[in-house]
Amino acid sequence: MKTLFNTRIKENLANIVTILGLLVAIWFLVIVINNPEQLWSIFLLAGLVALTDFIDGRIARKFNISTYFGSILDRIRDRVFIYPALIILTWHYHWKLTNLPFITNTFTKALIIVVLGMELLASIAGCIGIIWYISGTKIDLNPSKWGKKKMFCGFTVVLIWFLSLTIEKYLGFPLIKFSIFVIDLGLVLMIYWAYRSLEEYSKRRKGEPETEKQN
Repeated sequence: MKTLFNTRIKENLANIVTILGLLVAIWFLVIVINNPEQLWSIFLLAGLVALTDFIDGRIARKFNISTYFGSILDRIRDRVFIYPALIILTWHYHWKLTNLPFITNTFTKALIIVVLGMELLASIAGCIGIIWYISGTKIDLNPSKWGKKKMFCGFTVVLIWFLSLTIEKYLGFPLIKFSIFVIDLGLVLMIYWAYRSLEEYSKRRKGEPETEKQN
């Protein structure tokens, strides 16, 4: 019985880490909405969510326990964290952006709108793909390498942004004036990789081979 229990734990270890990350992501959202001034705690929670994203994939590959269910959990955790965080950053901390030059401020907000729009398209495409899959259409619903890069970039953008706000509040150094360029670059890359991801899924629907072999 003990051996069976240990085997079950090992088989689901990656999913357990992902679920923990999802719970931390929800905790993160609750705190950032209700207590947006607790930047140090918010940044630590954001870091924990990112850490679960780093760990679960490596556990799955090390023990060869990757599953489609785990892939779905991973995507849910990422989306529950990244996109609400971008909206909250623009809403709760709008005054930080207004301290930047008008062009930079407007450009950053425009990028966030485009990122959210691309994610809406990706979500719609994902729902259509699931419907096709259920109806018997052969389609690969596993995440593309472009989608993984997009999410990695999203984690990076959110962490750098909250880190900049935390350093400015507790150390008084206006890091956002410099990090905003890295943030904007990350948002641009998210848009590009979102486009490539949509393109990839379109090719899968048509039965075409992937443009690049996945790692």
